Amino acid sequence: MTVNSTTAAPMRRIDRLLSAEEALYIAQHAVHAVLGTVDAAGFPYCVPITPAVVDGKVFFHCAKGVGRKRDNMLANPHVSLCFITKDDIAENEFSVNYASAIIQGEACLVQDEDEQKAALLAICRAKDPKAGDEASMRFIEGGLASIDVWQIKVTSLTGKARNKHLYFAGRDVRWPEKADKGA
Repeated sequence: MTVNSTTAAPMRRIDRLLSAEEALYIAQHAVHAVLGTVDAAGFPYCVPITPAVVDGKVFFHCAKGVGRKRDNMLANPHVSLCFITKDDIAENEFSVNYASAIIQGEACLVQDEDEQKAALLAICRAKDPKAGDEASMRFIEGGLASIDVWQIKVTSLTGKARNKHLYFAGRDVRWPEKADKGA
């Protein structure tokens, strides 16, 4: 039996397609995302997560060693993430003004403790930037034993918006520069 994938299907509303920079901006600034997984029997499961997007990789955490999300990703590492940063009702238009991004990729469990800590620090910086690195590291050290850290290796990033000017007006949307390793 041949399984057909829809991963290369074109976007129907091409007029709402965002640039790669705009889609990345949404993924980096969304408060949360919905992670879509599929179990070994082919049943889908979606769950909200609080990821951080860093250098083309997505990191998130979950309970250590347990859970449907974990079991699904171990059985089938192909995942999808949906980020929504705007979803205002367009009154008298029977529609919604939105800005969204979808990442597809492969999930893998992060095994290296230093990489786990770096990923968790990135999540803390993204979700609570005022806390500071010192407080974040205390929090991470206190909970690391009960947390699994996952990485999604991004294979596809797309974005879509209705009336995108309502979201992007006045925002600095550029592809991020690579961090200088020597600095």
